[in-house]
This record gives sequence, structure tokens and C-alpha cells, in this order.
Amino acid sequence: MTNDKEIKNFLMKKYYNDLFSNRKLISATIEIINTCNFKCIHCYNQGLKHECLNYDFFIDIIDQLMEMGLQNVTLTGGEPTLHKDFAKIYNYCYNKGLKITLFSNGFYLNNFLELFKTKKPDKIEISIYGANNNTYYNITGVERAFDKVINNIKVLKDNKINVHAKSVIMQQNYTDYEGILKIVNQLNIQYRTDLSILKSKDFSNNQKVTKLTNKQYYQMMDKLKNKKSEEWINSETRKFINKSDILYTCGAGRISLFVGSNGGVRLCNFAEFSELNAKEYPIINIWKSFEKYLYLKKDLNSKCGRCKYKNTCTNCPVITYMEYKNNGMDILPVKQNCREAKYVYKSVINDRKNKYKENLL
Repeated sequence: MTNDKEIKNFLMKKYYNDLFSNRKLISATIEIINTCNFKCIHCYNQGLKHECLNYDFFIDIIDQLMEMGLQNVTLTGGEPTLHKDFAKIYNYCYNKGLKITLFSNGFYLNNFLELFKTKKPDKIEISIYGANNNTYYNITGVERAFDKVINNIKVLKDNKINVHAKSVIMQQNYTDYEGILKIVNQLNIQYRTDLSILKSKDFSNNQKVTKLTNKQYYQMMDKLKNKKSEEWINSETRKFINKSDILYTCGAGRISLFVGSNGGVRLCNFAEFSELNAKEYPIINIWKSFEKYLYLKKDLNSKCGRCKYKNTCTNCPVITYMEYKNNGMDILPVKQNCREAKYVYKSVINDRKNKYKENLL
């Protein structure tokens, strides 16, 4: 008898088959401003010149994207609520019938409560940096930010606004993880964690973040395993994707794109090598230019192509670009992805062995 997991895997495979064979823009992430009131030690926007999208230019971008089929928009930054025309931008998207996701640090969301109450976003995703004011200050440089952000989340929840949370775990907040987990459980909001830290977009590597040691990393992965084992072990989707010889295996350039605060349109947030500016070209033409990346094949004879752990690896050409500043046309080893791939692979093998033993008893 077919179970729910088999049905889910079948549908995911069908989705990815359709994704690779049919391109249709559905969603866009738009960075309306690249600056922030937080000065996070791990931020990849460090060192960049201040830029924000002019309101009229933003409207033109949205109108072009909707002609191409846009249904979902994510407004991000920097901190998007710092844009002087944030409310107008939000209203325009909402009134156009777009589903809106907002990425925010949560600090100024109380200023727009009435807007969100009357015109609810599909989701507000808030970054949580620690479980107390001290950790928050050490990471963001803003005093008492924890209290304000958590209070804003409570107010949003009280007004039935869909809030999700996420955290990047580093040495500076490693000991706060259990506390963060307790807080999000009390708030009853969906929560995800990320252990990967990307280099800054200006490639200066001036970030002051301290990545997890191997011991800390494996301890965190052990904690996450219960939550993620379904994804790692039972789903065949990642294996299906990674066994493909296609280099770009995500939705970037197939169903989604990214617009930067300078008007540059690219495959995704970090794929600056693919950027053309909407001030100079119609977005439909930029969309067509992405095709040269989407038909690239993996080098199966490369180190990554021959790797034992490749089927559990999340490395991609864009992560390679951020690490090596190359042309986005190949995949090279990236330490933090290699570490994850090995852990997930071993978890899959060990769990299968244990399940096999259980079946013998």
C-alpha cells in the first residue's frame, strides 16, 4: 500500500521534473534597502554602499514582474521597514493581490501593526539572535533589542498575524539555543535554524563572527537531528536532485529571481555574477539571460562530482561563488557544506542500519 511519504516523494519528484522542463516566474525576492539598524557580526551586507529602491522604480519592477506571472513577493533588506516608503511599497503589493512575505529583524514592526492587521501578510519571518538582551547586544550592537523584538512578536501573534522565526547559530549564541527553542515553543511559532555562515558580499571577510567548532557543530546537528531526520532520511528528494547532472538544481531562474536594492536582477541573492540592471534592460530580457546557467551540467569527474557524500550535499554554484569568487559555472568544495554532507550521510546510514536491526528482532 502506498503511504504518505511515498506520495510526498512522488509529488516532489514531479515538481522538480516540471521545474527543470518548464520555466515560469512565480516568486521574487526584492531587497528594497540594503542597510539595517542592527550591525550583526555575521551579516553578509557589511561594507556595502547604502542603496534603496526608489518607490516609482519599485512600482515599475512589480508591474513588469506581474506581467511575467508573479504571484508571491518577499520584501527584504537590510531591514525593509527602514525604507521611507515601506508602507506605500507594502500597500502596492497587497493591493495588486500578491502574497507577501516579509523578512525582518522585528525591531520596528510595531510601527506598522495597523497596516499588518488590516492587510495581513502571508508571513513575517523574523531573525532571532539570542535568548536574552546580552547575547542580542553582542551580535547586533543594539541594547535591549531582545525585549523589543520578542514583545513585537507577541503583539503580532495576538493580532493573528502569521509569524515564523529563524536563527543563525554561531559561537556567540551557541549556548542560547535551548533558550531560543523554549521561547519559540512558548510563542507557538514555526522555527528553523541555520549553521552556515556566508562570507560578506564585498568579499572583504571582515565579519567578526566565530563559526562553530567541529565539536559544537556536531552537538548542534545531534540536537537538530530529531527535527530534521524526516527530511534527511525518509525523503528521496535531495538524492533525486543531486543525482541529476544539472548544475543548478533549485528554483532560481526557473520560478524565482532576486532584485537588489541597486535595481540589479539576478538568479538569487548571492548570484551577482548573473546580474543585469533593470534600469538598463527589461526584466523579461534579464530573465531570458539566465538560461545560459540553467542548462549547465555538473562536472562528474571533479572532486565534488566524485565525492562519496555528494547525494547529501547542499553545495551549489552560488555557494561556491561566495567562497571562491569564481564565475558561478561549477561546484567546488566548501568546508561547511562538506561537514554537513558527511554528517547527514552518516546519519542516513546509521538510521538505516538501526531500522534493519529492529526489523530482524
